[in-house]
Amino acid sequence: MPSLSFVIARLNQFGSSRRTIQRSCFWGWRLSLLAMLSLITGSAVAAEPLPEAKYLPEKSVAIASIKVSQLYHWKPVQLAKELGAFDEADFGPLPFTIEDFSKIDRIVVALDQNFINAIANDFGLETPLSGAATQHAPDPHNNLLNISLAAHNYHEQNGRFPRANGDGEGRQTGLSWRVHLLPYLDENTLYQQFRLNEPWDSEHNKKLIAKMPHFYKSPGVKVTGKTSIHVITGPGTIFPDDAKRGTAMGDISDGTANTIMAVQADPSTAVEWTKPGGLPFDPKNPKGSLGPIPEAGLYIVLADASVKKLSAKVSGKDLAAFITPSGGEPVDMEVLGKSRPNFRLLPTVVISPTVVINLKEPFEMSRIEAFFDEKLTVGRHTIYCTRGVGLWPTTPYAPTTFVLGSIADLEARLKGNTITTIKPSPLVAQLDPGADFSMVVSLQAQKPLLKQLVGQMPQLQELLDYQVLTQSLRLTNLNPGDKILVSTGTCASAKVAATKAAELKNQMQLVQTLLPALANDIPNADDRKLMTSLATGLKVEQVGNKITTSLVAPQGIERLPDYFDTAIRQAIAAADATKQRNRLKQIGLAFHNSHDIFNRFPSSSRTTNPDDSKALSWRVHILGYLGEAELYNQFRLDEPWDSPHNLKLAEKMPSVYKTPGVKDANKTSFHLPEGAGMPFDAAKAPHLRDFTDGLSNTVIVVQAGADKAEIWTKPGGLPIDPEEPLKSLGQISEKGILALNGDGSLRMIPASVDTKTLLNLLRHNDGK
Repeated sequence: MPSLSFVIARLNQFGSSRRTIQRSCFWGWRLSLLAMLSLITGSAVAAEPLPEAKYLPEKSVAIASIKVSQLYHWKPVQLAKELGAFDEADFGPLPFTIEDFSKIDRIVVALDQNFINAIANDFGLETPLSGAATQHAPDPHNNLLNISLAAHNYHEQNGRFPRANGDGEGRQTGLSWRVHLLPYLDENTLYQQFRLNEPWDSEHNKKLIAKMPHFYKSPGVKVTGKTSIHVITGPGTIFPDDAKRGTAMGDISDGTANTIMAVQADPSTAVEWTKPGGLPFDPKNPKGSLGPIPEAGLYIVLADASVKKLSAKVSGKDLAAFITPSGGEPVDMEVLGKSRPNFRLLPTVVISPTVVINLKEPFEMSRIEAFFDEKLTVGRHTIYCTRGVGLWPTTPYAPTTFVLGSIADLEARLKGNTITTIKPSPLVAQLDPGADFSMVVSLQAQKPLLKQLVGQMPQLQELLDYQVLTQSLRLTNLNPGDKILVSTGTCASAKVAATKAAELKNQMQLVQTLLPALANDIPNADDRKLMTSLATGLKVEQVGNKITTSLVAPQGIERLPDYFDTAIRQAIAAADATKQRNRLKQIGLAFHNSHDIFNRFPSSSRTTNPDDSKALSWRVHILGYLGEAELYNQFRLDEPWDSPHNLKLAEKMPSVYKTPGVKDANKTSFHLPEGAGMPFDAAKAPHLRDFTDGLSNTVIVVQAGADKAEIWTKPGGLPIDPEEPLKSLGQISEKGILALNGDGSLRMIPASVDTKTLLNLLRHNDGK
């Protein structure tokens, strides 16, 4: 349970946190701060029964209730929606759009102990696994793809790849390359726990082996913390054993599409994921370097980030050519088979929470029929199945309530006529159905897990004193005097509760004493006033073995939604910036993959084949290298872009081409710049050798202003006026524009760039 000392620490960080928001939830640090001020996670006793309770498992150990429609219409959420935060939202195994959330009255989620154990097991904790095994089947294709993209993002920031035994710059040695990729796999929190100046098997770093991210999980490897995903090390490889610095992209002269970056090797090669090194390359026996290659082939990822299957029939000579990045040897591309991502790869046994969705109006069954892979009939009931889970409409026609859970669980409950219960979980009575968010957690059964976690996070020690924690949160329709947060902790005895309550009251008094000084660090006067008012509204009460902490809404609380405005805009802008960089990076990889096949880049209006005059955009012709081969195959390449058939496909623009400020779903502001001395026009499909100024010194794609957006399938580039090249880029932001260099790296061209410098960047062979 978080203490007030924890709140004080967060208050000290309050001013700087506004500037460091990256991947936070859309209501940002202010809501996080309110949650921390609650001191105890918990909720008030329900004032009315919960209609969804009859569908919840009797043995639930945690239940949460969310008033979706109320939160959807809350001003901060609407602002986030307006700014595009949900444009690419993925609702998993649910056929919903963001607009559907205005029609959902409430979602109730219930977790049982099996689900908690499965999650804990994934984090390397020892659990009393009951029933079916919870080992998840790794997805080699997607794991290697994510690892390779992380490596490219590492290269973009550092100018080189990491070494097999450390970082790319040679500053830290002793931990695997896998550890140094963690920040680029959204695992920065784990990365920061490592002591980079200690070896992988130091007493501290050894404790982190069990926390191996799922990206490194390997089929057939049973030992927690071990992986068979490797780089290949040794003289002449991308990862030499004695390298003082990492390999740069320019060192891969054989071509990124011809060079292996990493492999999913045989389980017998598995090592601790933090251990430095790789598979030693033996030039005399290249195939022996990888261990046994299965008849179905071995998953590999090339330096261009494409995932392939290496044939078991590959010769030692060809394999050596693929392993060495600059040997100049010819390679037989036929030994590389296609590898498809398995988006529906499932755990061997799916363990799912139970989710009850209650709508305000009937949902269209036709949308459900179109979304799900298959149907399972149980008596008069139908379970719609996809991605390992099932969705059961409680009525066959015009349903307003759905139950989501594992297919096996739903089927068993329907067959046993236990899908509803007259004896709901006792936890239900502690929920507040009228709150925007309410939750209750039974901690009694979690003591073994908590004791394991306390060693890594000592602040969790306080949770061991509680048996049940509850919380309710109200953010919408607040008036002065309303309770924003009501939290309750149930202790083992009144004596324990009295001790904990006294500690909390002392800490609260300390916060209120220090608050004026701490508030000086908060830059905005309204924020300072709000923080002071909220802190003085904190109350701690003890009755028997229960401690209740409440946060009362002060005067002016109706202005609370406005306080989230800046944080939301900052968070979304930061997320969008990262998203745009990743999109442009993908386009750069696609360009080089295309060049590796056709020995030239695409032109602005044709395919990479100089004898082919089909008038479709370059964006269409690189679809196959962006994972959009299915869409590419739908185009009629012998028809112009605006033929009746092809024009319909313009409405299917992939998300990789989405650009900020462009409202039309079929338009993008990613362009090839065209003009005198520039590499692209309707007639030219340039070779790498044409870039005599250097690939890293030449811009090939720009993210122009939204006013320069065009239908993505329309051929042509962005004409650049040599007299006013910056104006040709449209209405750009004050920071400048994002651009892709010929070598696949990114650059930000400042809005203050002078004409001469900009033209030099856009021209590829003027010697400047």
